[in-house]
Amino acid sequence: MRRHLRYEQVTLATLANTIAQRHGLQTRTDVTQPVINIDQVDESDLNLLNRLAKEHGCIFNIKNATLYFMHREVAPPDVVVDINQCIDSDITHSNTTLYKSCKAIYHSTQRNELVTISVGSGEPVLTKQGQFSTDEEAMLFAQNALNRANQGTAEGNLTMPGQLVFAGSQLTLDGQAYIIIRVEHTVDESSWLATIEFNNKASAEATSNNEETAKM
Repeated sequence: MRRHLRYEQVTLATLANTIAQRHGLQTRTDVTQPVINIDQVDESDLNLLNRLAKEHGCIFNIKNATLYFMHREVAPPDVVVDINQCIDSDITHSNTTLYKSCKAIYHSTQRNELVTISVGSGEPVLTKQGQFSTDEEAMLFAQNALNRANQGTAEGNLTMPGQLVFAGSQLTLDGQAYIIIRVEHTVDESSWLATIEFNNKASAEATSNNEETAKM
């Protein structure tokens, strides 16, 4: 339901509690922002809280009849999902170059020469440069680089019964690790669903701009 309201001289915690009570929910919040005036113009209550969470660096979510409006300071919890419990799911794996070997090149200060350490055999060859103290360190680096390069990328989405899920969390789906890119919650009088977008290539910088959205 979209509303046209003005909240005068309220804190975010008070507003979250007011909206939670309106929907028969409990409240959990740790925000301490000072009082402000807030306009709700043609917005549902959930969209209003989602917008305020983004504006004030907070996380908004609902789980087990509790409305959460929390600071982002704490790292989001990991999420483990059984794909058999999903209502719908889709994962796409991209093609990737299959490297047969990798060589790590570095300058040895002890020998005063360039050193090349190789793992695997055959072509194509993945070449990396770095600074290493020993041949063993370079070999470990080369093996890890080869493994990462041959892993490929995967991305997908799933819909499941609603639970507390945050963008930026690590998702373990049937033993495979991904990063949650976006979470959308759909809530009505009889159900709560969470739709999650994820991939296995997101960096910490990419997840800093993630979205959490909620809608009626």
